[in-house]
Amino acid sequence: MIKSVHLPSDITSQMSEKTMIISKNAQQRMFHINTLQNTRMDQQVQTLLQTFEEQREQELSSGDEILNAEQVKLNDTIAQAVKEEANIREETKVRIGNMEAENDLEVQRIKDRMVSCMRTRGSQLSNQLYSVEKSSK
Repeated sequence: MIKSVHLPSDITSQMSEKTMIISKNAQQRMFHINTLQNTRMDQQVQTLLQTFEEQREQELSSGDEILNAEQVKLNDTIAQAVKEEANIREETKVRIGNMEAENDLEVQRIKDRMVSCMRTRGSQLSNQLYSVEKSSK
C-alpha cells in the first residue's frame, strides 16, 4: 500500500493553480447563477406587488362606482318620497278644504231653514195675534 507520494514542486504548483482556476470559475458561475436567480425573484416580487396594487385600485374604483350608483338611487328615492309626501299633504289640504266648505254650506242651509221657519212661524203667530185682537174688539 502506498502511504505517501511526493511530486515535484513545479507539478504540484501547476496542479494547485489549475485547481484554483477551476474553483474560481465554478465560484463565478455559481455567483452569476445566484445573481440571476435573485434578479428574477426580485422581478417576480415586483410584478406580484404591481399586480396586487392594480387589482386593489380596480376594486377601489369599482367600489366607488357602486357606491355612487347606490347614492344616486338613494337620492332619487328620497326625492320621490319627499314629492309623495308633498302630494299627500296637498291632497289632504284639498280634502279638508272641501269638507269645511261642505260643512259651511250645510250650516248655512240649516240657518236659512231656521230663518224661514221662524219667519213662517212669526207670520203665523202674527196672524193669530191679529185674529185674537180682532175678535177681542
